[in-house]
Amino acid sequence: MTKDSHTPEFSRLVRLDDIRKAIVASTVTASAVERDALAQRLQVTEITTLEASVKVLRLSSGVFQVAGRFEAEITFIGEQADEALDFTVSEVFEEVFATQAGWDRLKETSLDDEVDAELLTVDQIDIGEVVAQSLSLALDPALLESGALEEGAVTYTAGGEDDDSTPDNPFAALSALRARGNQGGDSSVN
Repeated sequence: MTKDSHTPEFSRLVRLDDIRKAIVASTVTASAVERDALAQRLQVTEITTLEASVKVLRLSSGVFQVAGRFEAEITFIGEQADEALDFTVSEVFEEVFATQAGWDRLKETSLDDEVDAELLTVDQIDIGEVVAQSLSLALDPALLESGALEEGAVTYTAGGEDDDSTPDNPFAALSALRARGNQGGDSSVN
């Protein structure tokens, strides 16, 4: 991760030297204090639980991959909602990081001079912050504010859940909401 003045609410540092030796695998769980701070940052009422299984591996010299799955139980009270809404967000995530030397090698091999990796300016990766950013991306503010979610809903699940009852992408979730809204209505609307 890049170095900045922001102190992450949910921080779990992995040193690059540890990754060079082997794959680093861990389960990270946010404490109550971390969840409260993260809820404030993400503008949700409460994060009841946040847990992730994360693997960090060295792809090549100076290039590292962080991949895993997180699950969070969220409580949200929007401006238009009369009561609290509890739901679960579950997602698979993957991100690539590179030291300056790794970045330069990736850029040399890129066909369009684009490097799909985050440049590391320190000798560690904050896997807690990767999880926090992934959760942030999974929360759709428009969906939260619309009041369209139901109590206990799984709002977004990505990454190959075998259960057909949960949507496998955000568009499936929106399609399901749209289909529910069209029940009993004009069936000619597409």
